[in-house]
Amino acid sequence: MVEPFIDVLCLGMWQTNCYVVGDRTTGHCAIIDPGQGGSEALPALVEEKGYHVEALLLTHGHLDHTWSAPDLARLWPTVPIRLHEADTWMWEDPTAGMGTPKETLMQLGLAWDISGLGDQLETYTDRSTMTLAGIAFTVMHTPGHTPGSSVFIADALGEEGVVFAGDLIFKGSIGRTDLPGGDDAQMQQSLRLMMQTQPDDRIIAPGHGEVTSMGQERRINPFLRQYASSPRLR
Repeated sequence: MVEPFIDVLCLGMWQTNCYVVGDRTTGHCAIIDPGQGGSEALPALVEEKGYHVEALLLTHGHLDHTWSAPDLARLWPTVPIRLHEADTWMWEDPTAGMGTPKETLMQLGLAWDISGLGDQLETYTDRSTMTLAGIAFTVMHTPGHTPGSSVFIADALGEEGVVFAGDLIFKGSIGRTDLPGGDDAQMQQSLRLMMQTQPDDRIIAPGHGEVTSMGQERRINPFLRQYASSPRLR
């Protein structure tokens, strides 16, 4: 019987939510979106808690969510990094997706080095399922913020289930679409899909800010109001 846990670290200058999700009985876990500062904070947490990391999951390719992934992959050479196939261009050059000059990011401490990590990078696709630490994560491809933006749905986490939403939906807001690769029309389609498929009690664990729920966002989020009465898909 899996005894699930979720640890949350708020990382870096962008205050990115990094989630460590696992089974307390075995200590096995997956890490979602290891942002800036994760190279130090996550190994310390893993050592302190005695965790065993099975995978690094990336909701999308933006640097504020991937910053520490190369360092962690090098530290844990048997651990795969998983990213949607449509965002691998940002794995090759993360500055390409940020709309920020490379020189500025270098001044902020970026030292991106993926040499020797080719075998660890794996891609996922829409509707694929990854079972990690005894927990099934279903991928829903939700492009718009980036071409490969995806959410991970874990039905077995608590009574309500949890959507690790990346930068699709925040409490009272949604992700931006004005960076390279962003697409407002795709974002609207992705939001409509979420509204049609996720129940009100489903917990949303966003990439930034506070945890919320689908029901709360249906009520308060002005960007979702137009979809509030969308018929549910069966």
